[in-house]
Formats: sequence, structure tokens, C-alpha cells
Amino acid sequence: MGSNWERWADRGPYYLGVGMGTKHSTDAARKETLFGTVLHVALWSAIAVLDWILVFHTSPLSDTSHPFYHVLMLGAAIPLFISAAAVVVTTIVHILAAVLDWELDFNDGHLPAFLTTTILGGARSSHTFTMLILIAWVSQGTTAGNELDNATRDRLVLQLVLKQLGVSFTANAHRFAVPGGYVKAE
Repeated sequence: MGSNWERWADRGPYYLGVGMGTKHSTDAARKETLFGTVLHVALWSAIAVLDWILVFHTSPLSDTSHPFYHVLMLGAAIPLFISAAAVVVTTIVHILAAVLDWELDFNDGHLPAFLTTTILGGARSSHTFTMLILIAWVSQGTTAGNELDNATRDRLVLQLVLKQLGVSFTANAHRFAVPGGYVKAE
């Protein structure tokens, strides 16, 4: 495998996927790490796009005159967008630090606590607010004005499932990031 892939899997930001930022003994292990990282990033990218569509282009979730759903959707989207921004900025800093040879390394297994909390807390908060939208629909969906069309309901259920997977990916990326490298769960 090329040295760029080796460099990225062995020294990439640990929070992007389990095994990132750890010396790998084989190219197969690097490929596994990179595959998992691509899945993790693609999953959260799809979630962010779907939340964007729901909060800005799907009635009644995008309707500011319907606070019942709109405020809950903002509660689902805003923490997600903040978490995404924290990951993007931190990744850019990580890459710049490597290129410019700065004395900054997040791969000791720890981002600053406020960043870890921002990333994981935002993901969990977004998941919870998506669940609250569905709970609100189940309890109030038959009331006039509180209906959701089937496509919107289905997107919300999909979002809930995808966010649960994303939270698991993210929590594991942080949990397995330990000083000295990746420790496989037995």
C-alpha cells in the first residue's frame, strides 16, 4: 500500500474512526481502519445532509409558524452542525500541524475535553431530539396541524437509526483511542 495511505491510517486523526492514528502492523489492518473511517465519515455526512433537508426544506419541520415541530427539529440539527464544525476544524488543524510540523498531536488519544464533549454530546443530543420529534408525532400526530406526511415520518425514522449508528461509531472512536495505540476489545 502506498506511503500516503500508510501515513493517513497511522497518523490520521483518531476521532475519525477506530484504529486511526495508530501504527498498523499490516496493510490489511490499514485497509480495515480506512474502510471503517470512510463508513463513519460517510454516515455522518449523510445524516448532516438529511438534517439540512428536514430543518430547511420539509414542512412542518421547517415552518417557523409551527413551533411544535420546528423547535424540536432545531434541537436535532443545531447540535449536529456544531459537532460537524468541530470535527472539520479539528481535522484541518490536525492536518496543518502535520504539514507545518507543529508541536500539536491529538493522537495521544485525547482531544481537549471540551472538543470531545462537543463532538459526542452534540451527536447524542441530535439523536435525542430526533427521537423527541417522533415521540411528539406519535402522541400528537392525529391532532389537526400536527400531522407528518409519510415521507417525512420515514426520513425521521431513518435519521433516528442512522444517528444511533453514528453515535456508536463516534463513541467507539473515542473509547478505543488510548495512549500507546489501538487496543482490540477481547
